[in-house]
Amino acid sequence: MWSAGCIFFELLTTGHPLFCDEGLAELGIVFAIFKTLGYPNNETWPDCENLANYKNTRKRCEDMMEQQRRKEGGPRGIKTALTMKGVKDVPDDMLDLLERMVTINPDKRISALEALEHPYFSNEPQACAPEDLPKFEGEISQVKTEKQA
Repeated sequence: MWSAGCIFFELLTTGHPLFCDEGLAELGIVFAIFKTLGYPNNETWPDCENLANYKNTRKRCEDMMEQQRRKEGGPRGIKTALTMKGVKDVPDDMLDLLERMVTINPDKRISALEALEHPYFSNEPQACAPEDLPKFEGEISQVKTEKQA
């Protein structure tokens, strides 16, 4: 769901990644995630201190988060990240879905089934009534063969 949330963000912002670091170094991306969502701790993600490399990067991350607090007052959040990319007036249910897709604690992240049942997908106007969606008949291998011919 994390990846789907990142792609959802890019769709909303016409191609701007949610978490971006100019150098695209692994630790830079981690910092970008923390700048937006906040640094995980036992309150937000119980037992996160047991994750590999948590203790190795903690000091650097805490320093970075302190700079973030002084500069911006704390983590940006998804709504601010959208606004920074020019997306304004995001419906509450869309924002809720996106935030739940990229929640830093995977145990609290929305599941695929929960996401499909989220109110965002039943907003009006719907693209079309479910019964009006095209029906696929036949085998996938038939479709490939027909397209190749």
